[in-house]
Amino acid sequence: MREASGNDPEIRWSGVVSLEENANGFVAPWRVPYQDTDLYFPLGGIGRAAMTSGVRFSFLTDSDVVQVEYGLTPPTYDPDPPELPWLDVLCDGVRLETVLLERETEAAWFTVSGLPHGTKRLEFWLPVYSQVRIGRIRLAAGSSLQADESQAPAWTHYGCSISQGRGSLSPSRTFLGRLARAEGLDLTSVSMGGTCHLQPMFARLVSGLPSELISMHVGSNIYYYGSLNRETLHGAVVGFVSRIRDEQPDVPIVVISPTFAPGWEGKPGPSKLTHKRVRTEIRNALDWLLDRGDQRLHYIDGTELFGEADAEYFLEPPDREQIHFGPRATSLWRAGSAPVSPVSVCCPPAVRRPRS
Repeated sequence: MREASGNDPEIRWSGVVSLEENANGFVAPWRVPYQDTDLYFPLGGIGRAAMTSGVRFSFLTDSDVVQVEYGLTPPTYDPDPPELPWLDVLCDGVRLETVLLERETEAAWFTVSGLPHGTKRLEFWLPVYSQVRIGRIRLAAGSSLQADESQAPAWTHYGCSISQGRGSLSPSRTFLGRLARAEGLDLTSVSMGGTCHLQPMFARLVSGLPSELISMHVGSNIYYYGSLNRETLHGAVVGFVSRIRDEQPDVPIVVISPTFAPGWEGKPGPSKLTHKRVRTEIRNALDWLLDRGDQRLHYIDGTELFGEADAEYFLEPPDREQIHFGPRATSLWRAGSAPVSPVSVCCPPAVRRPRS
C-alpha cells in the first residue's frame, strides 16, 4: 500500500481556519485559530470550534481503494434525537458512500473500495457534530496521489446549530452543504451551534476570511438565551455587519433572520423579545445600513426558508420545543427548490458557477 498523511501537501483541506498537528501525527482541523480558542470561548465550550461541520479534505488519485485513519471525540452531551458521526465520500462531486464512524476512538480506520478506474477527485466531508482527527491515508500500491487544484468562489457562513447541520442526513447534505455543492462554492462554515450570539470576535474572524460571498443566520440563540435585548441586538447586528464591510467592501453580505419556531414566535424570551420581534429588530438594524447606501447588503426573512407551512418537517416532535428541521426538510433546501437562498438573492451569474 502507498501511504500518506493528513498534513501532506497533496492533501487539500477546505472549510478550515487552522490545522493542528498532534504529537502522534494526526491532523485536527479547527474552525477558529486553535491557538486562540480562549479568546472566542472565554467560558469554555470550545468543542464547537473543533467540530468539523463543513470541513473536508480532497485529493486526486487513480487508486481503487482508500483507507483513512482517524480519531474521533463525540460531543460532551447527547442531543435528542442523537447526532451520529456520519462521513460522506464524494467521487468527482457525486456522493459515493456515507460511512458511519466509530463514535469515540483514539485511532481507527475506514475503507472505501471499488472506486472507479482512472484518476478521480475524492472528497471526504467530515461529521458535523464530532471532533475528528485524520492520520495516515493508504492507497493501492503503485497508485498516484496528486493535489486537488480545483477552484471555486469562497463562501463564508456564520450561524447556529441549524447552520451547523443539526438533523441533516449527512455532512454534505446539510443546508449549507447542498447549496455549496449545487452552486459550486467553496464553503467555510463558522456555525457554532448554541454559541452563536454575534460576538465581536466572530465578526473579526469572518471579516478576515477571503470570501466572495458572506452570509449569516442569526437570532434564535439570542432569543432563547436572552443574550441581547432590543437595544443591544440592534447595535450587535450593525457592528457585526459593519466590521465585515470595513474589511471586505465589495463582498455581498446576506443576513438571514430566524426560521419559524412555533413555541417561540409570540412568547417573550429572557430579554422580553419574542422570536417574531427578534426577526423585526434584525431587519430594522439592517435598514439603517441599507439607508446609508450599502448596495451589497441583503436580508432574508428566515420564515421564507422554513415557515409555518413546513411544520411537518421539524426534527423534534410536537410535544417538545421545535426549532431544527429534520432530514426530510433539508432535502427541500437544495438549490432551485427553495424560494430564496443566500446565493439566489445576491449573486450574479459570474459568481454562481456550478460544478460539472
